Amino acid sequence: MAGAITASRARNPRATLEFRPAHSTRRRVELLRGGRVDLAWITLGQPLPGIRQRPVIDLPWVLVVHRLDVGHAVVPMPPRLVLGPDNPVRAIPIHGLKPIVAGWAVRQWNALSPLAAEFADLVAAG
Repeated sequence: MAGAITASRARNPRATLEFRPAHSTRRRVELLRGGRVDLAWITLGQPLPGIRQRPVIDLPWVLVVHRLDVGHAVVPMPPRLVLGPDNPVRAIPIHGLKPIVAGWAVRQWNALSPLAAEFADLVAAG
């Protein structure tokens, strides 16, 4: 998404992007339904009444471990994460778990402003 933010700012320097913190898909959908946001980045799943979803990326599950044994976690693999040989963190793929599908949610795609639609397309293009 960082590349899309940079590209959007370069194309539309007078426009602003506002990101609102929401720590769950449920909260993001509430903000969307309440008209407080135009787009919501969510984990896609079952159809949601009154919400249109557009898948953008599959995130495979990995076991993230630290070389110094300071912790571990099972998480979706962040896109474009580069873990080189000098990085103390390792991501071990977990085969057999269905990837999480993330993407955009909106009330109506044709009701988005041209700038919001362009931003969603930039993110989807990667």
